[in-house]
Amino acid sequence: MYRLLLFFVLLAQDLRLLNGSPSPCGTTCHGPQLSDIDTFIKSLSGTTLKPQDPDFNNATLMQNRRVTKYPGLIVFVNDVQDVQKSVRFAKQHNLLVAIQSTGHSYIGRSTVSGGLLINLSMMRGIKVNLNSTRCASGEISVESGNTWGLVYQEVDKYQRVIVGGSDPSVGMGGYSQGGGHSPLSTSLGLAVDHLLEVTLVTADGKMVTTSAKGTKIYEESGAVTETTNSDLFWALRGGGGGTWGVVVTFTFKLHPAPSGFLQAYAIYPMFVKKTAPGVKVLKTVYQLLKSMSPGWGGYMLFNDAPLDATMTNFGTVTISLVHYGAYTPQLEDEAKMLLEKIGMPPFASGLVNRTNFWDYEKNVKPDTGGYRIYLFNSLLQDDTDYDGMVDTLVTQLVTPPYGSEMFCTDTILGGAMRSQPKDATSINPGFRSASHSLSCALVWGDTKLDDAASKAGLKNGDQLKGFGGGIYFNEPTEDVTDWKAEFWGDNYNRLLSIKQKWDPDNLFTCEKCVGSDIHTKQYCPFCTNQKQNMIG
Repeated sequence: MYRLLLFFVLLAQDLRLLNGSPSPCGTTCHGPQLSDIDTFIKSLSGTTLKPQDPDFNNATLMQNRRVTKYPGLIVFVNDVQDVQKSVRFAKQHNLLVAIQSTGHSYIGRSTVSGGLLINLSMMRGIKVNLNSTRCASGEISVESGNTWGLVYQEVDKYQRVIVGGSDPSVGMGGYSQGGGHSPLSTSLGLAVDHLLEVTLVTADGKMVTTSAKGTKIYEESGAVTETTNSDLFWALRGGGGGTWGVVVTFTFKLHPAPSGFLQAYAIYPMFVKKTAPGVKVLKTVYQLLKSMSPGWGGYMLFNDAPLDATMTNFGTVTISLVHYGAYTPQLEDEAKMLLEKIGMPPFASGLVNRTNFWDYEKNVKPDTGGYRIYLFNSLLQDDTDYDGMVDTLVTQLVTPPYGSEMFCTDTILGGAMRSQPKDATSINPGFRSASHSLSCALVWGDTKLDDAASKAGLKNGDQLKGFGGGIYFNEPTEDVTDWKAEFWGDNYNRLLSIKQKWDPDNLFTCEKCVGSDIHTKQYCPFCTNQKQNMIG
């Protein structure tokens, strides 16, 4: 009973996700009856969770605990038919739909209060085709419940690589539809550059397959409508996950595995007593990267985590560079030269010639979540004032609220990802021209810090935004006001017209997604009657 009461209270506090409905289960807003729900559940091959079920609370948890919400029903779909039944049920009963595979969305895009949550984590089919007519090195079709770690392991069996996320626990859906940067992006481009085809269930419950050649709509009667219109495919390649439909399968290009994968790393102190040696490290590396050979990718990571009990030494700067391709003495010399020009001894360093990409990737620690976090990002450009940006970030690192820690991850971009025309995909053109994608986060565990840490995070995000040219949709500043321009630039209006064509009533809900601010229909939560009782 307590869980149900808590669920209703939280739902009442978040009516903005119900498109402004003044009465969640009043005389003008009727959710499905218990008999409707029971019939629906029995029709599925997958499983479901209601709010009163023992495993419900754990199933709702997001990586970022701050954005956890409570759906009226969670459906763990097994196949396309389950997805279609779920979408049609939601449409029939005026229920908002959210889509989830791993729950990595840091601002809560893949969850919903009171609505229907379609969880894709059970759909993990993988099919490799080395005889593809679309790509000489082959292609791979992956269902949306897969994680990148599973996919990397599979393609490695065929001596192939695929452009995907660095975190092996991240799923296909949100990552791919948001653009998808990678440690391979400087050599091969973004994930959306290698997407060949997408199969999804749209807001009318129909299965649709779309590619650059056009779109096929599979009618309930068995008839197939085929057009040469590829607008939906364009939208799916950067327009963001959770808003166009329920993607069940992605098909990507494969690439031959390189003969080597060079990794160079070094770890330095950020703050020592009253000095900040990490400042020199960051400023030096940002400048040196501009003159290194094409193909160097990887990350720079820095934080303010304490290193000892005295709290006078805290924070580290980690440089982790990778190069996709055959090892050469020149590459090794470049990596050594970078460390020498930094001019200070690291805590640790190394130069490793990995046998393949999976040999590198299998050592990456997955993000298991469980914290409270405020994320902010900026797509840094060639003309960014990097020295000024570093000074600003260092000030943020030593500024309250105390009790939270700040972690930053800078993904090195450029190179091959700039070879595509800016309008080839729907990502922000500023993403295509970016040199770095810098994401920082305030992280804490105590709910008492929520207000102070969120306010500090918003201030930090506003400051960081001024140094870049756009914001990465998948790692966004939570409270950015001009999100349409920051996420998509001039592409937003075209994206909105495609959204209105395929989901005119905004059935698929998503925080700061295309069309999310336009309320065309009143949606209801799950209810059993007009007394505002949650299901069960």
